Amino acid sequence: MDMLISSGNGDDTVRQRKTKLQKEAEKQEKEAEKEKKKEAKKDTKLVSYEMFRQGMNIDEIAKARELVSEPLPDIWSIMSVRERSK
Repeated sequence: MDMLISSGNGDDTVRQRKTKLQKEAEKQEKEAEKEKKKEAKKDTKLVSYEMFRQGMNIDEIAKARELVSEPLPDIWSIMSVRERSK
């Protein structure tokens, strides 16, 4: 149920409804943007793997992705399993 405060002027009620609808539309828009960003995000391991497949080494990938190169060998072990299964 809509709770509208009216000062006796119909224009106030209309403005309040518009404001409420605008807020709801903005909220829905923000939620849609969040969903789009989620869908667009790639798995970070896959990004590194694709860079590896393009011929980049661990240090180059780490620098390009602004990462420390130490955790990357763990990713390489996963990638090597993928490579062997092809």
